[in-house]
Amino acid sequence: MEANFCEPADESVCQAESILVAERLINSALLGLCQATDTYDLRSFLALCSIDAHMDFGVRYTGPAEGFFLSIVEARTVTIAMEHKIGKVKVDFSMDMLTAHSRTSVVADVTRNNGEGVQQRLVHGEYQDNWRFLDNSWLLQGRVYCQLSESRTQKRSTT
Repeated sequence: MEANFCEPADESVCQAESILVAERLINSALLGLCQATDTYDLRSFLALCSIDAHMDFGVRYTGPAEGFFLSIVEARTVTIAMEHKIGKVKVDFSMDMLTAHSRTSVVADVTRNNGEGVQQRLVHGEYQDNWRFLDNSWLLQGRVYCQLSESRTQKRSTT
């Protein structure tokens, strides 16, 4: 009886496939964070963050992820709509594939009632994120946000 054995996969092919899968999982987590933010879903947002995740949005907010999210909820009283869209994502992994750093371009379209009418803000920036692979998931460990540009359109109230 003749045994059929498959040759072991090339290690570089396996590593490339692992990186591709990890990049897709991080991209999915990024999209999930945007969706959770836009829908004010604290539970979904925190499920994508490590328990000690830290956010740095400069003078706007620096501290734990939950506090950041609650600051968004607090601003909800004047926010009519919010939509985050991500663009190019670049991910670099540690040698052990347990941590990663990503840079992601993001555009936030925020419509608010500022008391003088409705204002639309298009804010373009970059997320610089640190990730940790824990319990079979890529979790956000830390985020630094850098705003690159902003445009505003004001519509006067007719009342």
